[in-house]
Amino acid sequence: MASMKPLRPVAAVRVFLGAVLALAVMAGACSSEDSSPAVTDGTVGTTVASTVRVLTGDITIEGAYELSHIPESRVVVQLEDVSLADHPSTVIAEEAYEGVTILPLTYRLTWTGELDPERQYSVAATVYGADGEMLFWTDTVLTVMPGDTRVDVVIVSVWSSP
Repeated sequence: MASMKPLRPVAAVRVFLGAVLALAVMAGACSSEDSSPAVTDGTVGTTVASTVRVLTGDITIEGAYELSHIPESRVVVQLEDVSLADHPSTVIAEEAYEGVTILPLTYRLTWTGELDPERQYSVAATVYGADGEMLFWTDTVLTVMPGDTRVDVVIVSVWSSP
C-alpha cells in the first residue's frame, strides 16, 4: 500500500474548495424548492439564474360581450417568434386546455429567458372541436413586447374569416 504524502497548503485549500463546491451543487440538486435552472457564465462558482417569465390574458370570441358557449373543445395558445416573414414561426411557449366549453378562458404561458427586443413576438390561440377540426383562431398578429405580462386574445370563427 502506498503511503500518502501530506498536501501542501495551496493544494489542500483547492481540494477543500472543490469538496465544498461539489456539496453545494449536490445540495442544490436535492432541494425540494422550485428553483429556476442556472446557467454558468464561464466563471468558476458564478451562476446567472434564468428567470421564469409569465404571460396571461383572456381568450374571447370577436363580438361576444358575455359568456360564449362552444362545443367541447381543445384550446391551444402559443407565444411565437414571428421575426422572419418567409420562415415558420418559432414557438417560445405553448399551453393546451382540454374540454373547454365556455369562453372567455384565461390562459397562462410560461418560459425561461428574456425576449429579444430586436425580434418580433406574437400570441395566438386556436380552438379545435372534439373531432380535431379547427373552429376558431386568431386571424391577426397580437404583438407581445419584452416585459409584457398580459395580452388578451380575440378569436374568430374559421368560417367567418376572409
